[in-house]
Amino acid sequence: MQIDTRAEPLRVRIRRALDVGSLPATSGVKVSGGCGAAARCGCCDCQIRMDETRLIIVCNHGEDGPDEPIAMHPQCAQVWFDEVERRQFDLIRA
Repeated sequence: MQIDTRAEPLRVRIRRALDVGSLPATSGVKVSGGCGAAARCGCCDCQIRMDETRLIIVCNHGEDGPDEPIAMHPQCAQVWFDEVERRQFDLIRA
C-alpha cells in the first residue's frame, strides 16, 4: 500500500484523533513491530496487510488505565510523531 504522508487529509485525521484522545499525544510510548496481521491502522484506518510492516504503539497510562496497543503503518506513525512533536513545540512557544 502506498500512503501519501504529505496528504493533508491524513494529517487532519491524525490531528483530530490527537484532539479527542484516540491517539496518544505523549512521549511515554513503547514501539515494537511485526507483520501486518490484518490489523487496522490507528492513523489512516486502512488495513495493514500481512505483507506490510506494522508498528505497535503502546502508551503508558500508568494508573489511569491499561496500556492499549495501537497498530500503525510506519509511514503513518511518522506523521503521528511529527504532529505530536509539532504540538509540543507549539506549547513551548506559547
